[in-house]
Order: sequence, then structure tokens, then C-alpha cells
Amino acid sequence: MMAEIFYLVFHAKIEEGKANFMEIQSEDKTFDLVGKVLSEDVNEVYKLSNHIDRDWRANDRAVGFTRSPRSTSVGDILVKIHVTGGEMGRNFRITAQKAVVVAGMGFKELDLDYWVKTLKIEEDFASIFGKRLEFSTREESYIYKEDRPW
Repeated sequence: MMAEIFYLVFHAKIEEGKANFMEIQSEDKTFDLVGKVLSEDVNEVYKLSNHIDRDWRANDRAVGFTRSPRSTSVGDILVKIHVTGGEMGRNFRITAQKAVVVAGMGFKELDLDYWVKTLKIEEDFASIFGKRLEFSTREESYIYKEDRPW
């Protein structure tokens, strides 16, 4: 059985001329899914999703989903995903385990169920896997019966 743990990286949309990062519970705030980083450590995910000496998408364990994402910063959200799979890459089970916001210093854990719904993670996975999706969080799982698309 294979297992893969990664974080989905969501960047807060910033209104032009405003840096309104800390108001993350605002109904107006929206986020873009900009990539995934293969790591179990949120500190490493933060580091790997920043332009330090090169574009962060050039890191071996980072996959960018947008053309030119900025560095991950205060107010952005990271969601930990655990994928396990059965024989021959079939019957994959996907579980959202944790959601954090990048704070001024470190990270703040968020209500997982609220943010999975708000970020429309279920819709993202459903668009990949179609109607074979069973979606929930933590111990319950997202189950697919197709080959892994990523």
C-alpha cells in the first residue's frame, strides 16, 4: 500500500492597494489553490513555497498549479492531505488532516471542516475524480476507484 502526505497551498487574494492578510475569517476573503508541496512538516512546506533563491515551483517537492504564484505569506492557508492507495494504484483514500493559516509568527490551526468547505476542496477533488467521490475530513475519507491523476 502506498502513502503520500502533502500540503495544498492556498494564497489569499489581495485587493489592489490593500494588505488585508489578518482578516482571514472575512466573508470577502477568497483564496486560490496555487500548488502542493510534498512534506509532512508545515515549516518545510512554508520554506518550499517561498521564492528564496529561485521560483518555489522549481523545488523538487513542489508543484505549482498557477502560472506565477507569489511566495506564501501571512494570511495564506495550508491544508495537510494524506493519500493511501491499494494494490496497483486503485482504491485511493484521501483524508484532509489539518488546516493552518500562516501567522505573523508561526502558524495558527484552523477549523478543518469549515476551511475544507470554504476553500471548496471537495469541489477540486470532485472535478478530478468525478462522481465517484465520497468526501469528509480527518478519520473519514475521500475514496476514489480510479488511477491516481497526479
